[in-house]
Amino acid sequence: MKAIHGGKSKNDRIDAAKIAGLLRGGMFPMAYVYPRAKRATRDLLRRRCFFVNQRSQLIAHVVNTNSQYNHPPLTARSAIRAIARKTSRTVSPIRRLSSASVPT
Repeated sequence: MKAIHGGKSKNDRIDAAKIAGLLRGGMFPMAYVYPRAKRATRDLLRRRCFFVNQRSQLIAHVVNTNSQYNHPPLTARSAIRAIARKTSRTVSPIRRLSSASVPT
């Protein structure tokens, strides 16, 4: 498929001709189906990578915003504590409401 991607002129007719040539020559790659037993692990890893990336972006944002307003420099650890303090104020009422509504 990389042979198709790099062409100067592209349209459906040219792409179809290139794919047909790859199929005739046996050069078309086989599709890989991920094993069913490993799909849940792969999905969990993707989600974890997403959240780790989001956390890094948030910490960098807090540190950069802090420096823009000429506050004393923050380390990543102190930024995490600051974020935790801020979010605990907004999340704890929601937690109280959600735990109060659950019958025990």
